[in-house]
Amino acid sequence: MGAQGTATLDFGVFPGSSVTSVDVAAAGLISTSAVEAWIRPVATADHTVEDHIIVPMRVVGQYLSDGNIRIYGINANDVIPPQEDVSPATVRQNAPMLVGQYNVWWVWNVFACVSIMGYLW
Repeated sequence: MGAQGTATLDFGVFPGSSVTSVDVAAAGLISTSAVEAWIRPVATADHTVEDHIIVPMRVVGQYLSDGNIRIYGINANDVIPPQEDVSPATVRQNAPMLVGQYNVWWVWNVFACVSIMGYLW
C-alpha cells in the first residue's frame, strides 16, 4: 500500500453546493498510482455519524500530480442518469444541495500491469 489518510469535504453554508473537492498531499504518489476515496463516518461540527452514513454522496479520488490527489464529493441525487430527458432545473428542484463538512478516507496504491504472452493481468 502506498499511503492513506483522511480529509474533509466542505460543501459550504446554506444553500450549499452539489459538488466540492479538496486537494491532499500524498507523498510518493505517481501517475500510475490507483487512488480511492470514500466516506468516513466520523462526526464533524455540523454532521453526525448517522448523517455521514445516510448522505447521498459519491466520493471519488483522482490523481492530480505527483504527490497530490484531489477528492471530489458529488451529491448523488443531483446526477442525471444517462439518456434521460430531464432538465437540470427539475433535478435541482427535487434534489437539495449538500451543506457543511463531511469526513472522507483516501488511499493510493501502486498499480502495475503485467503482460504475459500478450495478455494483461
